Amino acid sequence: MGHQEGESSLPKAFCVLPWTQMATTVKGFARLCCFAKNLRDENGNRIVISAASSFGDLWNSEAYRRV
Repeated sequence: MGHQEGESSLPKAFCVLPWTQMATTVKGFARLCCFAKNLRDENGNRIVISAASSFGDLWNSEAYRRV
């Protein structure tokens, strides 16, 4: 089924925030945005931003790719 002129291919609930900003909790847990739950790695552990990791690591992580 094709799209009508002016019709968006994005769902009505689409949010651009995960692609334009990042959010963390005060304890350093990574989130897609301030409304989202903490991101989890492939083992189900919460992802923490620390001195050993970078925002680039998070941005390119499997958790972000799943979005």
